[in-house]
Amino acid sequence: MLLVLPTDLQLQIAGFLTDLGDCAALCIAAPRLGLAALRHRELPQYKNILLSVALRLVADGDRGSAPGVSFHINEALLRRYLWDARMTAAGCEWLTAQLSEPLGPFGIMTSWNHGTELHHLTEDGVTRALVRSKTPRGVIRFYEGDVGVERLVGMEYPNGFYQNYEGEHGAERMTSSKIPGGCTSYFDGDMGFERLVGKEYPNGFHQNYEGERGEERKWSSVWTGGPWAYFEGARGEERLTAEYWPDGSHQCYKGERGAERMVSRTHAGGVEFFEGEKGTERLVRRTRLVHCDPEFVEEMFDGEADVERMVRRRVSRARGAEPYKEEVWEGESGEAAEWERW
Repeated sequence: MLLVLPTDLQLQIAGFLTDLGDCAALCIAAPRLGLAALRHRELPQYKNILLSVALRLVADGDRGSAPGVSFHINEALLRRYLWDARMTAAGCEWLTAQLSEPLGPFGIMTSWNHGTELHHLTEDGVTRALVRSKTPRGVIRFYEGDVGVERLVGMEYPNGFYQNYEGEHGAERMTSSKIPGGCTSYFDGDMGFERLVGKEYPNGFHQNYEGERGEERKWSSVWTGGPWAYFEGARGEERLTAEYWPDGSHQCYKGERGAERMVSRTHAGGVEFFEGEKGTERLVRRTRLVHCDPEFVEEMFDGEADVERMVRRRVSRARGAEPYKEEVWEGESGEAAEWERW
């Protein structure tokens, strides 16, 4: 009878169901109506992350109580739920209710200590390991390990800032942190001495750091598909010294931070040398090796940036050898004013 009603009326009836088991039973009994309920914006009970658990329980027979069921709510599933940002107290109660005998001995117990909300696993009614805690200020901590040796593995702040930890109980060290929608920072070192070693941004930009805690300095950075940049200098004074590009070319820089000027550029065509302040570097010299001859060519330039003109070319049999041919240009025309063969 339900399926012959208009779809809107069917969804209104589906909305009266609040128990996850009932919602799951409806989805299995009437798949098309269940799919419509899952997609409907005003039926939040069908978007509960525990609905998938309820579906498995109902599908395996009478919410899992039938003999020979293949799906069980175990400790791993309880931990996953407690670590999820969508966890609720009602969800904890529902999961614990599904775990009454003979389904299993585990459950979730919620308690408070000086305003801090604590979530422990229980086994046969006995309080076991701490899995999650939330302070009055909204800081959430996540734990792994058995009772008494729980180790901190994550910490989430009300603004979404998240930190990851590794290490044994009492010696947990921060390994990374993430700003919502921003960069992820990576750390190395023992507890209390963690030092920044890298930063990764959503656009693929990555920075590497070295140095003791509080004195970390950036020594390199890279864009996805872009150049590797290298830096020198103390923290806060890092200056660009070189850039290496995927095509094999690289550029060298000199100068203080913020005023680094390019002094050379190496690529498949040879090596170019520059002079001038940052942003106005001008080409003054270029060297290249002509492999087919072979010949070593050295070219001199004059003029302002972007309008340099060649004024001299020297050709020799090898780098550092005496040139056997030299060309000199004068004026703006670029015509050879002198030719000498050595």
